[in-house]
Amino acid sequence: MSKKEELESKIIEAAVGEFLGRGYDSGSMENIAKLAEVSKRTLYKYYPNKEAVFDAIIEKLLLGICSSSPALYSKSESVEEQLSKIIDYKSALMTSPDYVDISRLVLSEIIKGRKLAPNHLERFSVSEQHFIKWIDAAKKDGKIASKQPSELIANQFHSIFKGQIFYPVIFGFKELSKHDVKTAKKIALEFFLNSFCT
Repeated sequence: MSKKEELESKIIEAAVGEFLGRGYDSGSMENIAKLAEVSKRTLYKYYPNKEAVFDAIIEKLLLGICSSSPALYSKSESVEEQLSKIIDYKSALMTSPDYVDISRLVLSEIIKGRKLAPNHLERFSVSEQHFIKWIDAAKKDGKIASKQPSELIANQFHSIFKGQIFYPVIFGFKELSKHDVKTAKKIALEFFLNSFCT
């Protein structure tokens, strides 16, 4: 990681802490600079305003999501083996402290009425397409018997999985243990295999 990338990462981390603690509206560029231990001049050189900082935070979230899943279908592996790997990747991402903090921040702002930029919405949509294409390929290979649309299958799977491992943490209902993650994986895997596969 270059010095520029390290500095940007430090600023984003500070901004997430500032916005989570004070809220986006009450958070200030001055406090972000203090938390990041950089001058205000340096901060404004990278990010001219809070909106630019928030966009960079969403970008970091998107980078994590888009690189989190090895959803390329393989005829040489069973659906169970492949789905197990996909779940492992998603679990690692969704339980990482950075991802949890950024997700909390972004979701809280969306709940307050903030609209995501069209390019962000498009990239969120594209990130989901990897798993949908994996389902399409498994159907074509005869490993998924369900006639439901692949998008619906993906949505049902994510509802079960995120309901166990993501939303309880994001909304502060519980702290996940390793046993919780293992149980969530088992539930999501069994649900998918029993509901959609031959």
